[in-house]
Amino acid sequence: MNYENLREIEKSIGEKIKHFRVLKGHPQTKIAEVLGISFQQLQKYESGVNRISPGKLFLLSRYLEIPVSKFFEFKNVNRAANDELILNKDEAQILMLFKSLKTTKLKKKAIELCGLLNDLEGGS
Repeated sequence: MNYENLREIEKSIGEKIKHFRVLKGHPQTKIAEVLGISFQQLQKYESGVNRISPGKLFLLSRYLEIPVSKFFEFKNVNRAANDELILNKDEAQILMLFKSLKTTKLKKKAIELCGLLNDLEGGS
């Protein structure tokens, strides 16, 4: 395996860290606290700039309640092995904002707004 492949693997692991963090609805500050690091360091893990240690990856998997092996599933598709949707940055932000809404009424209004926007775009 050459260096380029290693960097791709490290970047993929970082992307999965972010994906599962967002999927579970946790802000960077909470995950950083759990791992005993700064949120800036977590950002570096998520972007693939820095490597996360095996011990911290294990702690993260336990906290997020996912098998550590999920971080090592390498596929070039937009779905993980168990059919979980992989989100891009904008989609992840929308999910985080939606999850932060406190009432069912607000969540229903947000869904309604998305439907209206989709209709304006000529979506299905």
